[in-house]
Amino acid sequence: MGVEDVKAAFEGLSIPWECVEHNPIEKVEEGLELDSIKSLGCSFAKNLFIKDKKAGFFLLVVTADRKLDMKKLPGLLGKGTKEFRFADEAALKEKLGCGKGAASPLGVMTDAAGEVTVVLDEELMGAAKIGCHPCQNDHTLALTPDQLKAFLAKYSHEPMLVNFAAAAPGEAPAGGAAAPPPKKAPAKIEEEAKVVGKKEGADSKGLEYTKAGNFPNWYQQVIRKSEMIASLIR
Repeated sequence: MGVEDVKAAFEGLSIPWECVEHNPIEKVEEGLELDSIKSLGCSFAKNLFIKDKKAGFFLLVVTADRKLDMKKLPGLLGKGTKEFRFADEAALKEKLGCGKGAASPLGVMTDAAGEVTVVLDEELMGAAKIGCHPCQNDHTLALTPDQLKAFLAKYSHEPMLVNFAAAAPGEAPAGGAAAPPPKKAPAKIEEEAKVVGKKEGADSKGLEYTKAGNFPNWYQQVIRKSEMIASLIR
C-alpha cells in the first residue's frame, strides 16, 4: 500500500488531494516541526496500533499530543480485557499495509476481512482538517473529518468514536479536584488521645480530664485543685 493507491481511492471518492512530500518521519513530534506539514493547516493525527488476544486489533487515531493510559482502554473500548499491547510492525504491514512510522486509518484499504477496528478521537474529529500519512511516512495529506468517515465507509469500516480526553492520565475525578490526603495528627495529640477523657491543652488550665470523658479522674483533680486553693487563703 502506498501513496498512489491512496490517491486513486481519493479520486474515486472525489476527495481533494492535499498532500505534501517530506523526509521520512517516524515520530509525530518530528512532523509537527516541518513547515511543509504546517502549511496544510490541519490537526495532525497520532496513530496507535494495538492488539488483544481476544478483542483483536485496534487502530487508535488520536490528537498528536494525546497521552493514553493503556489500563483505561478496556473501559473506553467496552472490552472486558486487560491484555492490550502495541502490535508489532509485521502485524501492521499485514493488516494495514503500512510500515513503521506510517500507520494510518487509510490503511483499511488492505483490511478486506475487517479485522481492524478504527477508533477515532472525538477531539480530533472536531478539527477543520486532519493530517495523516497516506500509508507512507514521507508524505502527509489533509482531509476533513467527513471525508475520513466517507473513506472508512467505502472500505466497510464503521469507526468507534471515543472521548479520550475524559480518561487522560492524571486527570482529577469527575466533580472537582482530587481530595488531598488526610493530615496526620501531631504526635502529642495522638499520645494524649490514648488516655480516656484526657483534655487537649490541659497543662495550661490545670485540668487534665473532662467531666464527660472521665468523671472519676475529673472529680479527683477538682478536689485536689480546691484543696490547693483553700490552703493558699488560710
